[in-house]
Amino acid sequence: MLSFLKIFRKVSNNNISILDDIINLIESTYTYSNTILLKNEIRSLQEELELSTIRDKSSLLSAKTDFIHKMELNIEKNSEKLSFLEEDYQKIKKKKDKIEKKIQKYKEDVKELSQKKKDKFDVINKITRNMEDPDNKSNEILIEANLSNSEMIKKLRIEAKEIHNQINQTKLDLNESNEELKKIAPKYNLYKKDYDDLSSIIQKESIKLKETKIEIDKETSDNIKTDTGKINQFGKIRSSDTIKRDLNEKQRALNQINLFKNSLKVKAKEDFSGLRKKISDITTFINKNQEKIIFFPNEGDIISSIENFRDLELLTIKVEDQLNQFLLTINLKAELKIKLETKEFFIQISFIRNNKEIVKFENLTTPEKVFFVIMFYISMKIILKFKNIIFSNLFIHQNYNKRGSLFRTIEKIIPIFKTNKQLADKNLIFIISNFEMNRSISNVKLIKI
Repeated sequence: MLSFLKIFRKVSNNNISILDDIINLIESTYTYSNTILLKNEIRSLQEELELSTIRDKSSLLSAKTDFIHKMELNIEKNSEKLSFLEEDYQKIKKKKDKIEKKIQKYKEDVKELSQKKKDKFDVINKITRNMEDPDNKSNEILIEANLSNSEMIKKLRIEAKEIHNQINQTKLDLNESNEELKKIAPKYNLYKKDYDDLSSIIQKESIKLKETKIEIDKETSDNIKTDTGKINQFGKIRSSDTIKRDLNEKQRALNQINLFKNSLKVKAKEDFSGLRKKISDITTFINKNQEKIIFFPNEGDIISSIENFRDLELLTIKVEDQLNQFLLTINLKAELKIKLETKEFFIQISFIRNNKEIVKFENLTTPEKVFFVIMFYISMKIILKFKNIIFSNLFIHQNYNKRGSLFRTIEKIIPIFKTNKQLADKNLIFIISNFEMNRSISNVKLIKI
């Protein structure tokens, strides 16, 4: 798995390098495109400034164009207002139309149901007359063969009553809709009035604007007419001061871009020749170095590596769970994490003391270190299903080989093996060298050699 990750890292770095080149290329493209755009805008502003100067020489043209400018601003503002108003107006109009459709439907339903109810009673009356005067019996009445006249009348009355109930419910719905329509009517009328008024204003202003532009062409001389034609290319001519401010801003932006160009990795002229060469270089590199930028490992090898890594993860989790069963007795918890450094995997161990303080191994107390080392060794033996587990203080580094900590650890873990059913079949054998036990430990059989 490590070899796959190394290859993947190398391929990723190559791709990052290519992406970095592409990003630089995009920055350069944007910068040079923006340069061309700013230069065109500066030329356009210079032309506008020239026309503004001509415009200022003509009081008549100045007055007319100022009026056009104000009128256009006014139309623009009113159009924005109308746009915002239209959304609310259309919303309440749709609501009103929907309610009116419902009202019309309820009215039609009442009319149709009333006719059905009347038809039921007409049939009842005909049956009644036939019963009272059999000699003038009407043959137009359809009576179900299995029903008598009285049963048929009863059935028709039930149906008429059901229809009557439907009529009442529909009238209730109709009244509710009428009330709903009354509630929104003032708001709708207000929106409609504002919408219609604003639409009318915009229409009148647009007509006036068009008429004023025509008047400029008619009233000015041929020379001024020529200039007016140029003016119309810009839609409106602003004051010289406004144009100069815009010119200065565009020039400052262009100067900043020219400074930024010096820091670009990809240089180019305004014909983009340098950029085209860089694109060609990147394309050539990609085409010739597919193996350096595309990673196609064997699927079976990857699956096998992942499964092996999962086995390692599961083993790490098992060891961590087993180890923490013991460490909890001293208010300590270990976390085992698999880390990848430059060339190899390793297990990183950190500790949590009293469920809040995170500490490293070197910051543990000596008793905690001795307890951890012993229980890590025993936990591994348990995971590997050893029945007889042998541990000696000779396994411990001399800096932590302390008699008190060693015997306290043994004393703490013996009860766990006695109470935990999963550990009951394990036999612990401690070989202690150069240390004498001052007092006996419960459930420990001592053999001196």
